[in-house]
Amino acid sequence: MRKITKRSAAVIGATVVAIGGGAAWAATSWFEGEGTASASSSTVQKVTAVGTVSEKLYPGKSATAAVTATNPNDYPVSVTGTSDLKVAVTGAPGCAQKDADLSLSLPPANTIPAKSGATPGTLTGDWTNFVTMGKNADPACAGATFALTFKLEGKVA
Repeated sequence: MRKITKRSAAVIGATVVAIGGGAAWAATSWFEGEGTASASSSTVQKVTAVGTVSEKLYPGKSATAAVTATNPNDYPVSVTGTSDLKVAVTGAPGCAQKDADLSLSLPPANTIPAKSGATPGTLTGDWTNFVTMGKNADPACAGATFALTFKLEGKVA
């Protein structure tokens, strides 16, 4: 058996690399391709929340609202807050929004599911201590009924 010299080993190594590299080049050169894709984004639809407070309010009282939130979007959302509270008062002459001294607390942690087909996602639950009548509410608001409207703040869940 013949002894392999360093020079022979180098020539054999270079030949193996050249053959292997050529094979790799040959395998990739037998392929050509291209691709395209298109996508569109979802639209933004208004999420709504409808609630009822069954407890009676009085100065300093916070009450829980039973709320159903509806999401017509393709994606789940979380309501994180409220803003722009407006209060319509009936049944108590002399009581206006500022006199009622009403405020809203943060909604509880929530995720309203995305719509399924044409059916909006819904979440029903209690928003504990959601509506508060401030301690400075005017006595003229005794016996009043309040209709509250507000904007929902939130994010994609």
